[in-house]
Amino acid sequence: MLPAADPTTPQARSLLAAPTPASPAAWSQTFAATPDQVRLARRGLAAFLSGWPLESDAITCLSELVSNAIEHSESGKPGGTVAVRALLTGDRLHVAVRDQGGPWRRAGQTPSTDPRGRGLHVVTALADGWGKATGEGSRTVWFTMTCPAPTLHSHPEPGRSHDPAR
Repeated sequence: MLPAADPTTPQARSLLAAPTPASPAAWSQTFAATPDQVRLARRGLAAFLSGWPLESDAITCLSELVSNAIEHSESGKPGGTVAVRALLTGDRLHVAVRDQGGPWRRAGQTPSTDPRGRGLHVVTALADGWGKATGEGSRTVWFTMTCPAPTLHSHPEPGRSHDPAR
């Protein structure tokens, strides 16, 4: 069973809050809510986190959340969109996916014979925490990870080019 994701708890409020240090690195982009855009969202986060430890885990979690938004929210209707935001402050990564809302299917409502319906279990296993918050006509599902920085001599800062001439 998945852990409760109640945005009113102090832990969830602290995870939903924007990081407070002076210069967090950030990336955000809005995508058409179509299956082919999941790949583009993964590429965007990969470019932002290029070379950072846990990059592949974060990309896997993002893929699950964007896929869920497209499949299970109002965003999946024609013309729908999904917005992705990533913030990296120190060693803390916060990734949020905002969709256009809709009913939330609880864990355990997927038949055991269905090959789908396990995405949030993957996020639970890989992330430090996750949750959801709903608003008027929207839902935001987020995850956080502790993401230690790569060694300075081998990798650029997130969102920076590998090209030393830049």
